Amino acid sequence: MSTIVRKYPGLLLLILSMIIGAGLLIAVRAGLLPKGATQLAAMSASLAGIVLAAVEGRKGGVRELLGRFLIRRVGIQ
Repeated sequence: MSTIVRKYPGLLLLILSMIIGAGLLIAVRAGLLPKGATQLAAMSASLAGIVLAAVEGRKGGVRELLGRFLIRRVGIQ
């Protein structure tokens, strides 16, 4: 699986985010989830990126990806 992720990362990101987003919207439409859960479908690309980082990055992939959110470069004033 990891070799496929390395070979076609953009395509897998697109497919996985579409599956996650459509799955959430179908679940809301069927009444399995509340209507507020449609906002989660907007974050499907982010969730797909985290899943692919976990598959490809092995041990520290997700930690490295999410650690970048904590880096703040602010000039001293």
